[in-house]
Amino acid sequence: MKRAFYRSVCAYITCTLLVSCSAIEKELPVVSHLAEPDLIGWDSPKVATDSTIVAYAGKPFARVSSRDFESEDAVKAYIAWKGGKVPFLPVKTAVEERMVEDWRAIKISAAETFIAGGAFLKPAGVIDQSWILEPKNARIKDGPQLLRARKSCSLSMLSNGKVLISGGLDGSGNPIDECECFDPKTQTVSKFPALCLPRAGHRIIELKDGKLIVVGGKTLPQFADSDGGLTSIIEEWSFPKDRFETVGRAKKARLEPQLSLLDKTKVLIAKGHIFSGATETNESPPAEIYDATEMAPENAK
Repeated sequence: MKRAFYRSVCAYITCTLLVSCSAIEKELPVVSHLAEPDLIGWDSPKVATDSTIVAYAGKPFARVSSRDFESEDAVKAYIAWKGGKVPFLPVKTAVEERMVEDWRAIKISAAETFIAGGAFLKPAGVIDQSWILEPKNARIKDGPQLLRARKSCSLSMLSNGKVLISGGLDGSGNPIDECECFDPKTQTVSKFPALCLPRAGHRIIELKDGKLIVVGGKTLPQFADSDGGLTSIIEEWSFPKDRFETVGRAKKARLEPQLSLLDKTKVLIAKGHIFSGATETNESPPAEIYDATEMAPENAK
C-alpha cells in the first residue's frame, strides 16, 4: 500500500511540475538596482529565471523558493490521493472531516511538510491550526495550535531550524502584522515580534548574519503606495534589536515576490505580480537588488 501510494505521488508530482501612515516616512531611500538608469527586465539577456533557478549574466547563482514548490507539490499530491481537488485540504476535526483553503505549506525535513493556517469551508472561518504532512506515509497529523488565527500567511524557514509564520489575512480579509515561530523539534509555537506593517503576500529572506528582510505584499489602505493595496516598504529584523524596522523602499511594489540571496548582504527581488486598479495582473516588475549595507535603519528616518 505504501509503495503504491509512493509511486502515485511521484507520478502526480511529475505531471504537475511541467503604526499609522504618518509614522512611515514617505522619503525612504530607494533600493539599488541592476543597471542605470532603468531596472533590468526579464527580457534582458543578462537576467533570466525559471521556477527554481535564477541566472545573472548567464551564470546560475541562486535557487528561488524551491522549498516552497516542493511543499506545495507534496500537499497537492496528498489532496489528489484523498480524492479531493486542489487547493482544498481535507483535515479531520473532533466532529468530522472538513475542507481547508488558503493554507500555506513549507518543507521542514525530507519526510515532513508543515501546513499552517487557512479557512474552513461550510461554515467559513479563519482557523488557528497547523498540521504535519507525511507524504510517504499518506498521513496528516495535528500540529500545535497557532497563537493567531490567520489565512494566506507567509512561512519562512530560518537557519535555526524554526519556521517563521508571518502576516496573512484575518477573518474579514484584512492583512495582519502578528508573527510567531514553529519549532519542529519541540512541536511548539512561540511569539515573535510583529511586522511594522500588516502584510499578506509578502516574502521574508534571512541574510548570512541572521537579519530578516521583508519585501512586498498587500497592506491596509493607509499604508499602501500602489494599486491593489501593495506596499514597497522593506523591513528588517535583527537579533540585537529583536524588532522589525522600516529600512527603505523597493523600486516597485509587488505581490509574492521571489527573493534570492546573492551574497552576504544583497538580495535579488524578482518577479511577483502588480495590480491594475484593484485587479491582479500577470505582469511582473523588473528585477532589483536590495543591499543591506546601504539600507541601515538610521538612514530611513
